[in-house]
Amino acid sequence: MNAHGSNIQMTSSERKTIGVFASQVGRAWGAQFLAGVTQAAEEANVNLVHFIGGKLTAMPGSDLSNPSYGLYDLAKPGQLDGILLTADVAYGVSDADLKTFRTLYSQVPMVTQSVPIALP
Repeated sequence: MNAHGSNIQMTSSERKTIGVFASQVGRAWGAQFLAGVTQAAEEANVNLVHFIGGKLTAMPGSDLSNPSYGLYDLAKPGQLDGILLTADVAYGVSDADLKTFRTLYSQVPMVTQSVPIALP
């Protein structure tokens, strides 16, 4: 039975897709957190894509009008229905850097764990 109380299974293209941006998955809390997110996604019949990279700061030397975030550049706004930022990717990142990152995904709902992020 899916999250909507129906036995009808949606195809992967019909399901919503959530991107999870994380950094420290080798630590116990990181693995437990991601396991919980994965279980919740399965129960809600949601596609989940994990992007395991570093902190949300632009790569050195990247163009300020089009900053690069390395691996996170693979997450295209038009391919995601939502983004979950774990605390470790945003902790210690300046408000200005977080705002720049948030602006890139301004059309995608974003949730953070423990770190506030301003709306663009």
